[in-house]
Amino acid sequence: MAARAFLLFLVGCTLFSNKSVFAVSVAYLECFRDLNSCQGYAWGAAALAYLYDNLRETSMHHTRMVSGYLALLQAWVYEHFPALCANCCRLSQTYVEHYPKALRWKPKWDEGLVLPFWKAFDEIDVDDICWTPYIEHRLKRPFETV
Repeated sequence: MAARAFLLFLVGCTLFSNKSVFAVSVAYLECFRDLNSCQGYAWGAAALAYLYDNLRETSMHHTRMVSGYLALLQAWVYEHFPALCANCCRLSQTYVEHYPKALRWKPKWDEGLVLPFWKAFDEIDVDDICWTPYIEHRLKRPFETV
């Protein structure tokens, strides 16, 4: 029972976090009914879909907060906007390719990062965007003809 409670907390506060501070949906309990089968779930795809849905909602004028797995969004920004990362993080020297992409970046702990980050964001050019950050993986997993 303790394992299910921990997994519910983990999923509700990270992958599928919402705007409430204390509430986690009990709907996720069904995912942990059989602990052996939950390892086969596509948690990453579900977290990405949940994040996309919340970003859509966040883009509305009346919305004041964002929810979802923001570490995933942060890693995506680092991969696609490397010029922005120069002020806030650096590439990890110990990163191995089969690790999660978020581990590729190490933060620079500095007090005055917000203003340089926003300045860099305002000055970003189309050439500063990495449009194909995963191109090296196409050889391993090529697109199939549909």
